[in-house]
Amino acid sequence: MAEPDKRFDLSAIDDAKAVIEQAKIDAKKPQDRRSVGRLVALTNLPWLIGIVAWVWWTWFK
Repeated sequence: MAEPDKRFDLSAIDDAKAVIEQAKIDAKKPQDRRSVGRLVALTNLPWLIGIVAWVWWTWFK
């Protein structure tokens, strides 16, 4: 008799839940927070450049 297809087995649900739980654990690691902090810093960079340019323009006009 042929083996049943795994995609119709309920253990596939448990496997998917395990993968999701592992991804949640990996997302909480400190190195991920550092990379998010760098991304936020890059997002704020245009604002900083704009403020510095505005101060330069008003101060040395």
